[in-house]
Amino acid sequence: MATAYTSWLKIDTAASEFILRCTRAMGPLGFMRDEPLDAPIPEEFLPSERLKKELDDARVELVRLSVLTAEQAETEARAEYDRAVVQIQEARYAIAKQRAVYERMLALISAWKPPEEILPLRKYMLGQLHGSIQFDCPVEGAVECYPPDFHSLKLGKEWRDDRLASLTKKVERLTREWDEEIARTNLRNLWLRKLRESLAGLPKP
Repeated sequence: MATAYTSWLKIDTAASEFILRCTRAMGPLGFMRDEPLDAPIPEEFLPSERLKKELDDARVELVRLSVLTAEQAETEARAEYDRAVVQIQEARYAIAKQRAVYERMLALISAWKPPEEILPLRKYMLGQLHGSIQFDCPVEGAVECYPPDFHSLKLGKEWRDDRLASLTKKVERLTREWDEEIARTNLRNLWLRKLRESLAGLPKP
């Protein structure tokens, strides 16, 4: 039976073309498995620009925070707290609104009196609604989706120290991930170079 890798073969297909298409099925090029089979394989892979930018941005922010004055830190702490309060209020409102949707339909289906042979469907529907309520908005009333002290206001120095500690760990983690990304990229390019060198001796179609 033809597969995605063999269905396109013709009598004059070059072996090198078939090999290059199959390389994405495993090994260092396995990450290309979900791409179209005719997607070109680059001459050389480059490390992730997204990861590099994330690392650079974290380093810049770490330096910026480290030189903040106490007054500047206090201002940023207050602004972050105010944004969090708004986000929490919006989240609570959205959950309460969604719960109202579920509860309305729950009341309608609960009041529905279908024939006995239809009762399994009604039971299934009620189960779906109860499950959605429990997962999406588990607390009744005001729907307290966050505890009252979820994001308490911090003084400037405490806020800056916490942010510096968090950013330092982030930079350390991203640095490790970047080093691993460089190693993976080098491995892919070495593997690809050896593969292409091995194709040189294959007969032409």
